[in-house]
Amino acid sequence: MTVGLLLKQARESAGLSVDEVAALTRIRPQVILDLEAGNLVSSGGIAYARGHIRSIAKVINADPEVLVAQFNQEADLSSRSMSELLADNSATTRHSDSPNISYKKLSIAGIVLSALLIIIPAVSSFFHSTPKISKPTPQPSATAHAVTTPSPASTSAAPVASATPAATATPSVAASASPAATPSVSASVVPASTVSFKAVNANSWFSVTDSSGTVLWHGTLYKGATESFNVTALIDVTIGNAGAVDVTINGKDAGVSGTIGQVVHIQYGPGAKS
Repeated sequence: MTVGLLLKQARESAGLSVDEVAALTRIRPQVILDLEAGNLVSSGGIAYARGHIRSIAKVINADPEVLVAQFNQEADLSSRSMSELLADNSATTRHSDSPNISYKKLSIAGIVLSALLIIIPAVSSFFHSTPKISKPTPQPSATAHAVTTPSPASTSAAPVASATPAATATPSVAASASPAATPSVSASVVPASTVSFKAVNANSWFSVTDSSGTVLWHGTLYKGATESFNVTALIDVTIGNAGAVDVTINGKDAGVSGTIGQVVHIQYGPGAKS
């Protein structure tokens, strides 16, 4: 539901005519009619229209902050390109800007690459040529005797090898102890509740934020549409047309939270005020 329709619906719910609202706010009747129709020309632009909406909302008992937030969203959407809107809704991906590579960087990279092509063959040829100098040393027989003599040392190596398994037995104890600690962590998990909102007989502006102020969902909940949330912590919900939205908690109908045209702020989840 647009801001214009919300203004008109709230004005009619308050039992006020356009002329009466104009007299109370000192805004021309044509400007009020144009705002309800979504036309900002007679208002003088977005900034003036935002001020008119605040003034009108106070007179017709509507929440000016909710209406202005909806107006800002509609004004932002109308000024953005279709590709940006599709990217925000994950329909397309944003094209990242290609990095600017200067000719100076390209020339430095070329110099470095040329230097590597010269240095690498020189270094490799050096390492390949050095073993030829140490080859003609005729003493393999002496080393052979040195290897065969430490036969008694081989007997002392056996206990060292047998001592190693005794040390490896320790990690198995730690490994067997770790699964025992796991169930105590899972026991503290808070079960989730499912809260569903359905626009049953009209459209409604709708916003959901978590306890840290992060927006989980906002926009227009059209007639017949449903939005559901798995709640493990407190959420704040703002409904622009409370009489049109039916609330269901864990499959149980909780009814509507207000009347047609009424703007309500309500909380759901653990610790919510009834």
